[in-house]
Amino acid sequence: MSVLLVEGWTERVRVTLLADGVALDLTGYTVELIAYNSVGTVTLAGTAGIDTAASGIVYFDPNSADFVKGTLKVRWKLTDPLGKVSFFPNSVQPDVWTISKA
Repeated sequence: MSVLLVEGWTERVRVTLLADGVALDLTGYTVELIAYNSVGTVTLAGTAGIDTAASGIVYFDPNSADFVKGTLKVRWKLTDPLGKVSFFPNSVQPDVWTISKA
């Protein structure tokens, strides 16, 4: 999935996580956003969480300095109530977030 954003964006970014085309029920899960650029892992100051568990909607509330011009590749790290970890998307390619100049 591709997301287009602008530098300085601080509005909540919402994503629906799907498995075989069906929204995941994230009740009891915790979530973390993992982001990479061309150099490696990027530490973002914003907060990730679950917006609507039953509908599989996760969110990232960015800090004003999180998004600078460029491309981020992102995956959502989920931990279920038993401590088992999965990543979304779980395909070879992560989601791509493209950040443009304001």
